[in-house]
Amino acid sequence: MKVRLNVATRPAENHRPFLVGAAVSGAASLVLLGVLLAGVLQSRSRMARDREQLQRYQAEIGQLQLELARLEGYFAQPATRAIFDRIGFANALIDQKSLSWTELLADLAAVLPAGVRVVSLAPQPAGQALDAKLVVEATGDREKLAFLQALEHARRFSQVQVTAESHAAGGASAGRIELQVQVRYTPGATGP
Repeated sequence: MKVRLNVATRPAENHRPFLVGAAVSGAASLVLLGVLLAGVLQSRSRMARDREQLQRYQAEIGQLQLELARLEGYFAQPATRAIFDRIGFANALIDQKSLSWTELLADLAAVLPAGVRVVSLAPQPAGQALDAKLVVEATGDREKLAFLQALEHARRFSQVQVTAESHAAGGASAGRIELQVQVRYTPGATGP
C-alpha cells in the first residue's frame, strides 16, 4: 500500500489561477500590440500618400506660379495695357447706353411739382447708380422747396445737393429761381 506523505514544511500551493491569468493577459496584450501595430502601419502608409500628394501639390503650385509670372509679364506690356484701356472705355460706353432714359425721365416727372421745369440734365455713370447734374427753374421759393423735398423723399433719388442758386432780376423771368442740383439716381431702387 502507498501512503501519501507530505514532508514539506509548507503545504503545496496551486499556481494554476495565476498562470491562467498571466496567459490571458499576455494574449490580450499581444492582440492589443497587433492592433496598435496595424494602426501604426496604416498611419505610416497614409503619411506616405499624404507626402506624395503634398509633393504633387507643391509641383502644381510651382507650375501655377510660373504661369502667373508669365501672365503678369504679358499684362504689364504697354500693348496689353492699351487694350485694357480700350476695353474699359467700351464698358463705360455700354454702361452709359444701358441707361433707361424713359425710366429716368418718368421718375423725374413724378417728383416735379407744378411751377418747376428741368432746363438741363447731365448724367454720369457711378457703378450701378447714376450721378446726375440737374438745372431746374422754379417760379418761386415755395415750388423750389416742394421740388427739393420731393426729390429727397423719392426712393430712386438720393444724395441731393444744391450746388448753385440764382434769382432772375427782371423782365419776363422776374421772380424765377434757377437751381443747380447734384443727385444720385438708382434705377430700380425700392423702398419708401
